[in-house]
Amino acid sequence: MWFLTILACSDPCGGPRFVDQDGDGFGRGRAASCEGPDVVRVGGDCDDHDANVHPGAPEVCDGGVDDDCDPDTVEEEVDGGPVFRDTDRDGFGGERVREGCPGDRESSVGGDCNDLQQDIHPGAAEACNDGIDDDCDPATPDDDALGPLWYVDADLDGFGDPSRPLRTSCRPIGGTSTVATDCDDQLASVNPEAQESCNDRDDDCDGQVDDDVSWWDVFEDADGDGWGAVALGTVCHVERGQVTLSGDCDDTEAAIHPQAEEVCNHVDDDCDGQVDPGLWVEQWPDLDGDLHGDASASSIVDCRTPGWTTSPSDCDDATPTVYEGAPEHCDGLDEDCDGAVDEDAVDRRYLDLDGDGFGRTDRFVTSCDAVGAPSGGDCDDDDATAYPGAVETCGDTTSDCDARTDPCSDTCVWARRGSDSVSLRLDDGTQVASLPCSIDAVDRAGVPVRSDDLLVRWTDPGSGSCNGDWVPLDQDLPDPVSWEVCVGNCPYCGNYDYYEYYGYYYDCDCTTFEAAPEVGRLAVDDAGHVWAPFGLRAAGDEDGGLLEVVNPYVVAQRIPFPQASASDGVWLVGDDRLWLAQGPVLVAYTLPGLNPMADVPGGRVVDALDGRMVVLGDGPARFAGARDGVDLGVFEPLDITSALAVGPGDLLATLPDGSVVRTRGDGVVVPWLPAGSATELVGIAPCP
Repeated sequence: MWFLTILACSDPCGGPRFVDQDGDGFGRGRAASCEGPDVVRVGGDCDDHDANVHPGAPEVCDGGVDDDCDPDTVEEEVDGGPVFRDTDRDGFGGERVREGCPGDRESSVGGDCNDLQQDIHPGAAEACNDGIDDDCDPATPDDDALGPLWYVDADLDGFGDPSRPLRTSCRPIGGTSTVATDCDDQLASVNPEAQESCNDRDDDCDGQVDDDVSWWDVFEDADGDGWGAVALGTVCHVERGQVTLSGDCDDTEAAIHPQAEEVCNHVDDDCDGQVDPGLWVEQWPDLDGDLHGDASASSIVDCRTPGWTTSPSDCDDATPTVYEGAPEHCDGLDEDCDGAVDEDAVDRRYLDLDGDGFGRTDRFVTSCDAVGAPSGGDCDDDDATAYPGAVETCGDTTSDCDARTDPCSDTCVWARRGSDSVSLRLDDGTQVASLPCSIDAVDRAGVPVRSDDLLVRWTDPGSGSCNGDWVPLDQDLPDPVSWEVCVGNCPYCGNYDYYEYYGYYYDCDCTTFEAAPEVGRLAVDDAGHVWAPFGLRAAGDEDGGLLEVVNPYVVAQRIPFPQASASDGVWLVGDDRLWLAQGPVLVAYTLPGLNPMADVPGGRVVDALDGRMVVLGDGPARFAGARDGVDLGVFEPLDITSALAVGPGDLLATLPDGSVVRTRGDGVVVPWLPAGSATELVGIAPCP
């Protein structure tokens, strides 16, 4: 009795109490009190955080969990139902493999139509993917997918109008785009990927107008000489009448600007603040026009004056062939004023094998006593009937040693008439073709050629048009100035031809204007190469030279010549002598090779075909040797502005009134065209 009483007093709760945290009626650890909401009398719970797990709970398929807290009862004994292989672990199985509880890469849910693609299973969202059955329901095609939203693209530039959404679609819709960032859907040139141009428009849709373009300070050019005086502001597009070069001290006279040549006119031509610098010189009278004056006569100090010369080196001012340094001839005169007569005479005697009075040009001696013919140019020294000036035989191009004057062929003369050019028959002067442009040369095939700065254009006289393609001389000229040719539509710089507007060209990087080289009159040699004289007019480089252009697409060479004048051009004369104006003289070069051969006082030249050329300068026209430049006397009696050789000793000459005569240069003149007919004779060729 006593023992029972002691035992009852030691267990006040009347038995053990356990803590039940998941409320399933089974506890796990001993409770500290007898009563409470989480205190129970039954223990043995093996997971007091899961109410489905406790002693006596039914075993289910739940990944190996001991649901009844009896480790001897395994999950495989549970009747779990069908099990499917779930290779892509998307929770849906494909192939049915057994009955029971699913394990790793298995599922109790079947119906997966692609167990290798995790985003394809029953209930998945359909996507735009070319007909793939994403939800394993073949009755729901791609068209049920949401797809991207398409926006109207009215200008078809690939960018849609954000204010005009159309609809969603898996397939592209014509005239639409999924990129809705176009700020002007009426202009294809305006979109976020467009290049910004100078046009008062936001081309690239960045919210800014005319950003990322080049801007220039421009000046008004009232006289059209390429130089301005009055600042007009800063612009990104240069309009007609605006230039980027300033410093014109007289914007009413095109001949006055910072790069003009200073001439004796009591005017500051080059805007350097000086009037006629270096042009006031001592001069002596030159009565015979040979550019040498009498030192014993009274002199004046003035600008260069017609009839006066700066060279007091004439010992006979009444005879134009006599002066210091003149070539001696076999005539009993002291031409070179050295006191001796006929010494070192330059007169040639040519070997004449057939006795026709003409010898081979390359077989001669210089002597007053030698035996031979006084004239060269014989093209067949074994045939006494073939020589320069002989009667032409029909079909025999060598009978008069001139292949261009066969009487059976149609021979024409190309001439300038104002800003146009015309082709005229040699026999009667009738017009057979015309071109609305000014040509500079005629090639050996009779095709007229014109130049504009660094451009050469070949024209078709049959079409009567000068609207063929421009052909640039594609050449980067050497330092100190690197020239680029970029004519017409420069990349991203707007659709303007700056040659046509300003006489400048756009540098192809579209950042600067640069003055183009001045290119003078062209010449075409027997090889078909075009020779273009040019003068650079850029700071730090005043030298000019020659460009040799092949056919005319490639610049074969650029030959610098100090003081070369582009304004006078180049001329080809007998035996492929190329004459170029270099400062105060004309210099002859051989082709090929361009070796300097001779020089004559400055002017312009044309070929006379019989070993002579006509030199046009400030004074009267003169004859000179086409090979060596030796002065052969005054071209009498005409005052001419241009001349063209049409046969041996047979010339056409343009008079100041624009009329044209046919002459030998010895006073025998036959009218050929009336006044106003031509401004310059260019070349002779077969009629077009």
